[in-house]
Amino acid sequence: MSTSVGLDIGRSSPKIVIAQTVDGGIVSRQELLFPTAVCPAIPLSTDTAMQRAAVDTVTYEGTQWFVGDTAILQGHDGMGSGLRDDWVRTTEHAVLAVAAIEKAQRLMASDIKSGCIITGLPSKLYRSQRDVLKAEMKRLFPNATIRVLPQPLGVWNTLVFDANGHQQAGFDADSNNYGVVEIGQYTTDFALIKRGVDIEHGYDSVAGMTAAAEELARLLADYQVDLPRATALLEKRTLKHFGREIDVSNEVREAATALTRLIHQKAQQIFGRDLGDLDGIAIAGGGAPLIGPLLQELSGWEHIRIQQKPRMAVAEGLCRLGLAITRAGLAKRPSATAVA
Repeated sequence: MSTSVGLDIGRSSPKIVIAQTVDGGIVSRQELLFPTAVCPAIPLSTDTAMQRAAVDTVTYEGTQWFVGDTAILQGHDGMGSGLRDDWVRTTEHAVLAVAAIEKAQRLMASDIKSGCIITGLPSKLYRSQRDVLKAEMKRLFPNATIRVLPQPLGVWNTLVFDANGHQQAGFDADSNNYGVVEIGQYTTDFALIKRGVDIEHGYDSVAGMTAAAEELARLLADYQVDLPRATALLEKRTLKHFGREIDVSNEVREAATALTRLIHQKAQQIFGRDLGDLDGIAIAGGGAPLIGPLLQELSGWEHIRIQQKPRMAVAEGLCRLGLAITRAGLAKRPSATAVA
């Protein structure tokens, strides 16, 4: 059995997509995500609290940690741990990686730590942190095959491969030109692919949804909205305030528009003269449902394509790439029965 794991340890939530195959045929496929929150575990008083915390408790280097919803509820994690460039070097990042794989392993009810784990980095950090992250992932999962890619290439691979790791019908990667804009919590990451080749100057990053959340918190200062609440309001758009529900859609649009202008400016800079030759601009990431339509409205670019399940697109594409790599390896065998 072969296992392909696409792991996107995002600043808002780790996302993971897992597929297991036998002789190239998928026998099991799952996905999950949980909030990016980490805190040291504490003793809990009630059975109910302990039961709920059990699925969010992980041991790392001999210390127990809460992650996800339990870390938010019991530890008041304020989202600050992931909002830094050197995040992959932190204990919090390692804890989230271990937690993601352990949660996925329970979901699959089988070993996935010896499979192919492909993870990603923001475009602007890829060259400087690729080897660091690969070494760290290998330390955490020594039996796995580790690959690290720029995050936007995860999105690209959802266009190239289908959910089974086969070439997408009707899509010729070698003749397509595409831009990718992946709008995450900490960064918005760009990539440019021309005739199937990623272009070096196409990799860059600007601020992500945290910038919109910070602007929204400023606009709602009278309500004392902190960053985690502002982040949630970008999606919910209804503020609860002393028993009242207040529509903040106008403030959300204003905050999001400021970020959209920044993304538009960077996209023009990166895609430049290639804009008219692009077959599409794939928009993905957790910010895609909010920013994507605004970017289309601002730019007038008719070839913008907001991806299905945009929040999971990076992890999904990385998993599909892993499946394709596995299939390529199988294709090199003399026969399926020639290998024990």
